[in-house]
Amino acid sequence: MTSLAAALIGAWLVAAVCPFLWPSTTVVAEFGQTLLVAAFAWVHGARRYGVRSITAFSVAVLVISALLEELSIKTGFPFGFFTHQPSMGPRLLDEPLIIPVSYLGVGYLAWAIASVLLGDADLDRRASSLPALVLTAPFIATGWDAMTDPGGSTVERGWIFAHPGGLYGVPFSNFVGWLVVATASLFVAGLALRRLAPPAADPPRTWFAMPPLLLALQIVPVACAWRLYPSEIVATAPDQPWNSHLLYEATTIVGLVTCVAFGVFGLTVALRRQGGSE
Repeated sequence: MTSLAAALIGAWLVAAVCPFLWPSTTVVAEFGQTLLVAAFAWVHGARRYGVRSITAFSVAVLVISALLEELSIKTGFPFGFFTHQPSMGPRLLDEPLIIPVSYLGVGYLAWAIASVLLGDADLDRRASSLPALVLTAPFIATGWDAMTDPGGSTVERGWIFAHPGGLYGVPFSNFVGWLVVATASLFVAGLALRRLAPPAADPPRTWFAMPPLLLALQIVPVACAWRLYPSEIVATAPDQPWNSHLLYEATTIVGLVTCVAFGVFGLTVALRRQGGSE
């Protein structure tokens, strides 16, 4: 499982740079990145928690995130009103199927990194452990969203907010929504995982290092877009134009202090661990 998880990280990195080397692959590569992170989550989680437990974890995140996304499309809670565009692919009701898959991948990375930073809180049976995890992990996931959403919505127009906001068109309510969804889904997923996960041998340090490494690498396509895409003016409203070059520069900075920062913290803790079975 550890070798397969490492291979998925490599495949993700290839998919991340493909659009800049071969622009015709952009759509396939971007969907592939999301699917590969979700596949990594399942494979990586199965190594520590077992197949049944990581499947329950995955189903909980997929279902809860899908329900809350659909609720926001209909009612405006918790993200605010927005609509997904046809470019987001096949959908169930008003929500593209790729969206819950994205929550699973990013949510698992956040869960795994928070677990490492909190001293293996994922399998700690003390009453304080799960609340500590679900208060920490959502901020890691939301940091990823702050890096990616301006490009995905304002430049690529994958989804359009009814009331655009200050982070290059992305409103504050969107990040409140991410915190709500990540907290709710990871709480239920964590309950399921802790109930079902069997006692397991301690994985090697490389296993613990993989999620923070993959999170840190998430900055790659954003930084490439900053350095390689031509500058253009995009608009979220007639009176609010944005410069795409400056947008990607700003989101690269956001990624540096969120994804890369949490990735480095997680890697540092993971590589200082003692022992672990190979």
